[in-house]
Amino acid sequence: ERAHFNQKWLEQVGPALFPPGTILAVQRYDPGVALPSSAVAGLERAVEKRQREFSAGRLAAKTALGKLGIVDTVVPIAADRSPIWPAEIAGSITHATELAACVVARKIDVSALGIDLEQARAVQPDIWDSVLTVREIAALTVRQAAERCRLATLIFSAKEAFYKMQYPLTRQWVNFHAAEVNISESDGSFELVCADSLVTSLLGQQSFAGRYAAGSELIVAAMHLTRPEK
Repeated sequence: ERAHFNQKWLEQVGPALFPPGTILAVQRYDPGVALPSSAVAGLERAVEKRQREFSAGRLAAKTALGKLGIVDTVVPIAADRSPIWPAEIAGSITHATELAACVVARKIDVSALGIDLEQARAVQPDIWDSVLTVREIAALTVRQAAERCRLATLIFSAKEAFYKMQYPLTRQWVNFHAAEVNISESDGSFELVCADSLVTSLLGQQSFAGRYAAGSELIVAAMHLTRPEK
């Protein structure tokens, strides 16, 4: 089964993308699982696919938090649609076809986390102008045609991981063109440079490091910010 294969792959490669103390949980979509009404408030009118992926993400979060000793906690949704984590926890949730994943860590170890999961060739040329910078598109054009959508998806996924990581700290949305990604395929890492001056001032830096893994069907991008040394 494809979902089972992808789940095992993500469970195998995902933990190494994050620092020690981070917990990763992966959950396949299960339409038979119901969440408390407090967790799904505001989703009553959502299409079934959205309800299924949301439920899978929350179940993954519940599992991950449980491994940190925070049991029976269902992460609710805020008015801005972001997860409401326990005060002492940094976390991030992502969804792809048939799978959701969650990473959590205690804030004494990690101040922010971002994870993004994408189908390996999801970002097709018709949306490149919307999500990639001119320089990123230029870098794609020198690659073999078969590689371009995969690399475009990786760049997009890196930006999504960054947005998820920074948002709990800044409460700011960042335009896709205000972030530029350089991929290092030799070691599975990337650098993201943010051009949004408000966000960089709030975070105290412009350049951010991340890691990724690329499987046959999925790409996962991972970012974190460590707790500043006192």
